[in-house]
Amino acid sequence: MKKILIIKEYGRLTNQLWLYISVYAFCLEKGYVCDNLAFYEYRKYFPNVKTNNLIVKFFIEKLGILTGLRSKKSVRKVMYKIYYRYLKQRHKKRVIKSQKNITYLSPTKEAGEVARKIKEHDTLFFDGWLFRNPDGIEKYREEIRKKFKPEDEVSRGLDRKMSSLRKKYDKIIGVHIRQGDYRHWQNGKHYFSPTFFNKVLESFKKKLDSQDVCFLICSDEPLRESDFPNINSLFNSGNLIEDLFALSRTDLIIGSNSTFGAFASYYGDIPFKVVKGEFPKEINWEYYLNKGYFENKGSTVVKY
Repeated sequence: MKKILIIKEYGRLTNQLWLYISVYAFCLEKGYVCDNLAFYEYRKYFPNVKTNNLIVKFFIEKLGILTGLRSKKSVRKVMYKIYYRYLKQRHKKRVIKSQKNITYLSPTKEAGEVARKIKEHDTLFFDGWLFRNPDGIEKYREEIRKKFKPEDEVSRGLDRKMSSLRKKYDKIIGVHIRQGDYRHWQNGKHYFSPTFFNKVLESFKKKLDSQDVCFLICSDEPLRESDFPNINSLFNSGNLIEDLFALSRTDLIIGSNSTFGAFASYYGDIPFKVVKGEFPKEINWEYYLNKGYFENKGSTVVKY
């Protein structure tokens, strides 16, 4: 059976997930095996995501944490970087790169180099972060949801939390506020303060037929309740996985221009309003209400 191995580690969790689900959908379409060797840092959170590669499974994911170097994370990164370079050199005739321009995959579009090389080899190595498959991730949404379902403990905790909130509120609006690196990345182009977000949320609340709404707020840094006066706000745990899948269970996501909110939107099949510098210019909230996931022109970092 033909195999596609993803070998490029790029970015954090949701950057990697956008790549992974696109290639996985391609493999479902073609009947190939998909194995993401570069997903070593996050595989533990997804019980249905496994690897058959013994080097990654035992030496990087298992033994790497026992070496006693600076940190578990840095040890794994160093070990995987060495292995990645070996794979590129050892299998260079079977490596396909996608790092500058988008490489679309079937059923979206048949990439010529992929089609040609898969005829010549049983195994291909995908090196890059820009393999995309917008038609495929729609076609195989349910299979992808099952594949990337979080561990049971997370799912049960979210079941309890969201059930409790649904009893109290008519609508639950997810809010993702990216702080940290966004203050400086691209000269702070995508960073907006909690105070700015509060103005946006108050604007949205005025447009709702019901005022019985809760804003479930997730951020990579602590927030203060005083930053969000006059709205019912609830701060989620801050845990990466819990935040991601909590957002996916809301009715609408309002958030930073990041792959994080965009993936939650896709997984939950809910709309995603990207916060930009347009406020206080009037936002067409009606456009986002009662929609599902869509290829969002405002979400420029995903590269659909």
